[in-house]
Amino acid sequence: MLKITAVTGGRADWGLLSPVLRLLRDDPAFDLRIVVTGQHLMENAGGSLALIEKENFDIASSVDIGLGNDDSVAAVTKALGCTVSGFAGVFDRDRPDLLLVLGDRYEIFGVVQAALMARVPVAHLFGGDVTEGAVDDLLRHAITKMSHLHFVTSQDARKRVIQMGENPESVYCVGSTGLDHIHTMEKMDKDVFFESIGFRPRTKNLIMTFHPVTLETNSPDQCREMLKALECLEEDVGIILTGSNADSEGLEITARVKAFAESHENACFHQSLGTMRYLNALRHVDVVVGNSSSGLYEAPSFGIPTVNIGNREKGRLKASTVIDCPAEKDAILDAIQEALTRPRGAGENPYGDGHSAARIVEVLRSIQNPEALCRKVFVDRLCD
Repeated sequence: MLKITAVTGGRADWGLLSPVLRLLRDDPAFDLRIVVTGQHLMENAGGSLALIEKENFDIASSVDIGLGNDDSVAAVTKALGCTVSGFAGVFDRDRPDLLLVLGDRYEIFGVVQAALMARVPVAHLFGGDVTEGAVDDLLRHAITKMSHLHFVTSQDARKRVIQMGENPESVYCVGSTGLDHIHTMEKMDKDVFFESIGFRPRTKNLIMTFHPVTLETNSPDQCREMLKALECLEEDVGIILTGSNADSEGLEITARVKAFAESHENACFHQSLGTMRYLNALRHVDVVVGNSSSGLYEAPSFGIPTVNIGNREKGRLKASTVIDCPAEKDAILDAIQEALTRPRGAGENPYGDGHSAARIVEVLRSIQNPEALCRKVFVDRLCD
């Protein structure tokens, strides 16, 4: 039996990890332990822990890294240090055969550092992606170099991971696990969905998520430009706003967004909708707005356009439904108005077919000697 510790730091990676964890939980070949940290343990997490428990997952332990009402660069850096220290204890106590993580969050970077020193091999999902506007890019590539198995979302991502010196035999193109939910989601009728969020739908509706752009210093200003654009929309456009992540300046952005919702009758705010309600939102709204990767990963499968603002997701593979625009009021407004006129498309998605989790579990089931994974070598590639 393979002992796997999976770590989740917030609603974003949980939604992408859970299809894999569900299969691991139900497979007698695996002993799964889930450890929560990061934004899950913040007071304003939007009930993300309850969502995990609602899906019948047991939480083995939690590591509080000190995230509170201070999301300054210094506070986030200290939280990173707390992550390394906290997970050193987890790995010393639990001695897992394998660590399973996803993405590019700074807390996951800290978890993987601790695993490296504890000689725990790492299986990493979503490596090789590119987001030029965020420090996530650097963290993601660093996590790749400290990992031993790589489950990537596209052939382009696979090439990048191999380009970083990873063994091609350890790099698997499986697609995005976020699409797996679409096959299993419990569909809510439109009136049931809007009743569940306490909001009266308008003629047209959009959903918005805006996160800090961590390689730029004016994220709140960019958010202000977006809110100015939303304010120019007609009152028959309903606006569902969700909270930002735990990056530096995220609290300020969330406060601005929440204040906007409180002062506009055609808007509502939820810190988090949870995976299933969010996917149902994509079934019933007309446009996705903001700079969240969900507008690129999941939204295209529902055929709705995404207005992708600014540089946070610059470099990611994009479907034809994505409209890029700078973080300027007039440009954002023009893009939203264009998106509102577009018909719902066919749902073509460059990130796979929604069967990623099964592919990942098949690879994990084939592991005979997890300790041997730690002995990795750099594979040179010929350069011009």
